[in-house]
Amino acid sequence: GDRSDPTGKELWDAESMAAYNTTHPLHGDILVSFERQHRVWRYKFGSEGHRAIPSHVSGLSGEDSKISVCPHNGGAEAMEILRDGRIMVLCEESILEQVA
Repeated sequence: GDRSDPTGKELWDAESMAAYNTTHPLHGDILVSFERQHRVWRYKFGSEGHRAIPSHVSGLSGEDSKISVCPHNGGAEAMEILRDGRIMVLCEESILEQVA
């Protein structure tokens, strides 16, 4: 990505956030999605508190991630942690429009 972007938008454009509920083993942890450089980061607030350092969520970060199909500036706009622990991420723009 362009690290010289004076706005910082390329690296820090957070789009959505989701939290694990009280019955989940990761209770208190927060997921944050970013567009442009599509990725989802997990902050372990449940175990590390306010000093939590983000880590990439497997399968949802990097060029080969499941959300890499989202348009450059139309990325992970909404996110939900499902009851079974899977993470649902919705692109801001439809990928079908790009394919059609």
